[in-house]
Amino acid sequence: MKKVAIICGTGVATSTIVVGKVKSFLENKGIKATIIQSKISDIANRSEDFDLIISTTHIPSTVKTQTISGVPILTGVGADVVFHKIAEALS
Repeated sequence: MKKVAIICGTGVATSTIVVGKVKSFLENKGIKATIIQSKISDIANRSEDFDLIISTTHIPSTVKTQTISGVPILTGVGADVVFHKIAEALS
């Protein structure tokens, strides 16, 4: 099963919104994945533990795991493109 980290600056506000929307999307598509909600400082040093990182904050260049901006999921502008990228990354 794939592991996804959904992160924001503090691991509380925006990541909570994105987690809910990504979970619904994955369930509707029948994609199974473990989702971890956290803050960037907790994930940056162990990013290799994840198959995908969805973030609403800046990601340091030291992170080599595939990352996708979760900001469009928050705003709704371009969310379809982001969800498509998530599905491709987890397929």
